[in-house]
Amino acid sequence: MQNVDLIEGATAILRAGVGVVFVAAALAKFAMGRERLVRLIDSYGLLPQLLVRGFARALPPTELIVGALLLVGLWTRPAAALAIALLGLFSAAVALAIRRGRTDSCGCFGRALAQRLRWRLVVRNAVLAAGAAGVFVADGGLASLGTFLTRQ
Repeated sequence: MQNVDLIEGATAILRAGVGVVFVAAALAKFAMGRERLVRLIDSYGLLPQLLVRGFARALPPTELIVGALLLVGLWTRPAAALAIALLGLFSAAVALAIRRGRTDSCGCFGRALAQRLRWRLVVRNAVLAAGAAGVFVADGGLASLGTFLTRQ
């Protein structure tokens, strides 16, 4: 029984960690304003111009929803899967930008936590994705609303 509690506790920590990162990133993107976010996304040069505004409109609320779901532990598998997909997308964007010689800020957390484009951002995203994968596999953990509701 202690192994189960340890796994559930570790899952809850992973879930909270990844959730906080996504909520913080979303809030930073909301704070930077849509036009600045549009320019930031466009600067990566990965999306057709037609899609940049829509992506800029959808990204902050998506990050906020993913983070909030992970924090409360509701629909953790879909939230973790979306977190993994987003982190993969972000990693690919950062890697391509670095390969193109960019060294400016990634824009991940706005101006407050500006980080230059470096390979360590790809590594950070891989670690976060691994944490989200752990949440996906374990599906919830302690202090999970989803676990609470299914045990009732």
